[in-house]
Amino acid sequence: MQWKYAYEPIFSMYKLFYELLQVATGQLDCLSRGPSPEEWHELYETAARQQTTAIAYRGVEKLFEFGLRAPQDLAIDWMAEAEESTDYRDGELQLPLCPPVKSDNYRDRVSSPTVQALLMIKRLRTDFYDHRANLRQLLDLFFVLQRAKGNFEPLADGTTLQKALRRPGLMRFAQGVMWMLQEVLALDRSYMPLAPREREGRFVLDDIMSERRQLLHFVRNYPWLMLVN
Repeated sequence: MQWKYAYEPIFSMYKLFYELLQVATGQLDCLSRGPSPEEWHELYETAARQQTTAIAYRGVEKLFEFGLRAPQDLAIDWMAEAEESTDYRDGELQLPLCPPVKSDNYRDRVSSPTVQALLMIKRLRTDFYDHRANLRQLLDLFFVLQRAKGNFEPLADGTTLQKALRRPGLMRFAQGVMWMLQEVLALDRSYMPLAPREREGRFVLDDIMSERRQLLHFVRNYPWLMLVN
């Protein structure tokens, strides 16, 4: 069954933006096509809205060698904003982007990829319901999972990450996030703690990419099992 979501006519533009992020993170060498001057501006505006200006500019720089260049004035502004970002230090983009996640609720080391991933997914879920989630958060999680390469040590109480995520109201959301990581950032499936679920992932991604949440669309299309599973 094909699920329909709002804003489908602009998904091709979003796909180009996802490709730019994949170039920036080393998941892709080049875009599938060269953006028009107007599309470069849209890519920049999307990066700003999703709080990914600095990492997206890294993709812009990598595209130079393929002859794909943003309009000069835009490129200068983009570079200036990227270098003013806290993601830059001494003129270089610092990777991974994710800062240490702190929590008093876990006895585990906060530097553990297991704890980092669990807390990030929970934070992403909270921000999603408040319509404050963005792709910068997804990038943070991407780098954590990429660093772990599918190897997640148990929590202090012996619980595995997979079991910690299989909780009511969290599991299907987490699976949707895995699909988003696959769709937006081409994360290797073997690095994911749960199997991706497309329906939940498409719904969450559609909402994140929209500039304004349309309540009627949100309610009509909400995957209600995501609340209990």
